[in-house]
Amino acid sequence: MPIKFLLDEHQRKSEEELKRIIEIVGRKPYPDRNTVVLARFVNAMFGAAQKLGPTKKFEQKIVLPKQLPQLVPTIIKAVPQFEKPLPPPPRPHKKVGEPEAPEPPKISETPKPAVAEEAKPKIVAVGNLPKEGEKYVLTIFDTEIKVSLEKNERTGKIEHKVVEPEINFRIMEEMRGMLKKDFEKNIGVLDKKDVLMDALKKACKKTKIELKPEYLNVAQYYLKRDWIGFRNIDALMRDEKVREIYCDGVNKPIKVVYGEGEKIDTNTVFEDNDEVNLLIEKFAELANLNVSQTSPILNIKHEGLKIQATMGFGGVSSKFIIIKEEQ
Repeated sequence: MPIKFLLDEHQRKSEEELKRIIEIVGRKPYPDRNTVVLARFVNAMFGAAQKLGPTKKFEQKIVLPKQLPQLVPTIIKAVPQFEKPLPPPPRPHKKVGEPEAPEPPKISETPKPAVAEEAKPKIVAVGNLPKEGEKYVLTIFDTEIKVSLEKNERTGKIEHKVVEPEINFRIMEEMRGMLKKDFEKNIGVLDKKDVLMDALKKACKKTKIELKPEYLNVAQYYLKRDWIGFRNIDALMRDEKVREIYCDGVNKPIKVVYGEGEKIDTNTVFEDNDEVNLLIEKFAELANLNVSQTSPILNIKHEGLKIQATMGFGGVSSKFIIIKEEQ
């Protein structure tokens, strides 16, 4: 049986609204024709509403069961519970002579992440580092060149020293002037001892320097070093323990990276740009390139050497970097 209320608030508000509409319609200058029609329509609607009686509200009864079904335990039972790890999958049959396959990892074990090769610390052998007192000999153009690592008394740092045979530089200047044209025509002139001895005698006579027996081999070494080799840095270029060579300008010690160590100074120094520019021109010849004042920059790779160089002119110093790439 539907529930009835003693006071229907909704019906009361509807009746009040209709009465206000009728009052408004009845005011002057009303009623006109349209107003009369509207008043009759509203009055008819009001009468029909009274015949229908109060509006019934929609009611929905919710019937609760006495006991809810046991859903949660049923769901839990549907999920299998594993107290022990699953056994490994069966291993495939191996063919005769086939090596045993490695055991698969256990489920309970967490695989360890692989360490990148670059992330592993690099262990450097102590023998590859520059050590004070280290000495050895390089044989270049049949001449023994002594190399040593010594502590610089002024700086207290290890320095790479190259000791070459001694000869007066004025003798070498004279001999170069005498033999340059012959060398440009035939490189083999540097192996002709009689030609070299004749030039040596003339150079000593002109410079008024006493000729010594060892001068012939020494002069031959410097001529080959400067015209065939790499001039002042020839020993550094041929030393396998020297990995990188740096020239930061004239009148500054050449720096090298020795073994697995850091940069260290050498006793090799270029005194002017002309000396360095001649060396840079030789580098360019290796790659069949030309460098000049209008095109002073060189960047090449040649037979395991990476060379970057800039020729200097005027107040700008010549510079270069040489890196010996691993073969």
